[in-house]
Amino acid sequence: MAEAPGKYRLYTEMASNMWASYTSNIVWSLFLTSTAMHAILLIASPLQAVFKWYRRQSSDSDTAVPYLCACVGSLLWVRYAMLIDDQKLVLLQIYACVMQTFYLVTLWLYRRSKRRRLSRVIMLLGSLMAGLYYYVNNIPNTEAVTVMGRIASAAQIAGSLVCPYLIYKAITTKVIDFVPFAPVAFTLLMELHAIIYSLAMDDFYMLVANTVFFLMDGSLLFMFFIYPTQKASTIHEASSSKISQAEILLAEKKRNSYRDNVDTANKSTQQHRVTIQLSFVDVIVWLIAKEEYELAEHAIVNAQQLSFWQTDRQYDCVLRFYKGLLSYMKWKGSSVVNDTWPSASERDALSALTDLTFAVEMLPDGQGLTALQAAVELLIALERDEDVEEMCINFCSRFPYLAHAVACVLRERDLSLEADKILDNAAQQGSEDVSSSDPMWLDWAEKRVRRPHDFGLPDAVLAETCRVLVNFLDYGENATSMRAWRLLCDCLDGISEEFSSVLRTLWSARSDWWPSFHRSFDCRSVEISHLRESVLSRFMAQTDI
Repeated sequence: MAEAPGKYRLYTEMASNMWASYTSNIVWSLFLTSTAMHAILLIASPLQAVFKWYRRQSSDSDTAVPYLCACVGSLLWVRYAMLIDDQKLVLLQIYACVMQTFYLVTLWLYRRSKRRRLSRVIMLLGSLMAGLYYYVNNIPNTEAVTVMGRIASAAQIAGSLVCPYLIYKAITTKVIDFVPFAPVAFTLLMELHAIIYSLAMDDFYMLVANTVFFLMDGSLLFMFFIYPTQKASTIHEASSSKISQAEILLAEKKRNSYRDNVDTANKSTQQHRVTIQLSFVDVIVWLIAKEEYELAEHAIVNAQQLSFWQTDRQYDCVLRFYKGLLSYMKWKGSSVVNDTWPSASERDALSALTDLTFAVEMLPDGQGLTALQAAVELLIALERDEDVEEMCINFCSRFPYLAHAVACVLRERDLSLEADKILDNAAQQGSEDVSSSDPMWLDWAEKRVRRPHDFGLPDAVLAETCRVLVNFLDYGENATSMRAWRLLCDCLDGISEEFSSVLRTLWSARSDWWPSFHRSFDCRSVEISHLRESVLSRFMAQTDI
């Protein structure tokens, strides 16, 4: 018990000494406090992106480049601070390293595509940083300070070069709506603190790096006072589009009437709510079809204001789909006009991809096929071909009966190998999920008829293919398919006598109705009739064996 007063006095003395040290140069201490607070808030600003990833359960719409660069920069500066024995800078950069690592891990966990590529990049950068740390630890301290100072300052200057790119973009587009004002202004204030600190510490490398960044960021901030922060959007601009002024006024009238009915809709019955929702969808579709993208965007914003829409998951998915479709159409129109991908709006592309991916995954009953078509085109334009296959396979695993439609989408974009994988996966699920009359079975069969050796024992492969084709031709909608009859004819030509029992089994269940059933169809083609009679004669010959 006697030790307690002694510990209390010790803590009191420590607090008194800290306060005396802090107040010995109150101006400098307040400056350091302000610098620390600005740095902590600036480093913590990406937390809003983390919350966005959590809500969407996806980080695909955001690039990992800023977080990788920030993490590498913090690792460089923390090692430099250790070498010059600057404890305040060490603590700040350790905090930065922890936070940037947290952002990267969260980004990786919510990554639905390109996770392997991101993992390889992180491992590569980690290996390079480990090699640099090892090299610095094995050279004299004076030389290590020079090496780390040069590398860290060069890395920060390289990162500041994004500002001239954004300035060029603002000058060419005459608008600066692609970057928010607050982070730019806050960064400028933080760099001003860093310059003052560098001068006080007489550190050349920190002074050069932060001065260059300050000038770059200041130039970008100046753009906000020259160009508007949003594009002009007036009804007079829309009048120069492809539709007439009367149609534009009609669209605006519809839009305003729905905006006026927001309060009424919130209190209406479920039937009235459904009517309002369908009306909004009708207007949005009409505006997108007429290429009135700004008015369509206003309609989507108005729809989002409806409280009951936010609680209705099905219609929320529909709205997200049309929002993504709108961004896709804006991107596509831009890319068609300029004929080059870099000149298109990358923001529209990424926004569209996020919403369309959500629609592909969430819309029920295969309604996301249109979203899938647009998402595939965006992924190809973004050179993310590996994500195309993953998205299509996941979609077809839920809706196997759409495998043929998805395969057609892929073949239209010269992705034949991916289309074959989609068909093979769907075929493995069997006829319980895919109807025997589905056209995908013709694509599946043709590969096996042309190259039976690639799929196993040729006779066994051809026998199974023959069974699939016969089941396909059981349906009247396929009775006049020239491709099906030709494949079945070729299949019968390739089967050896050892597997004739398979043919007899197939024919025994159809011998009493197949001939009259198929001959009742008018083929309107001599070739189809010839192929059909050839197949029927071979099957009927089995009854004589």
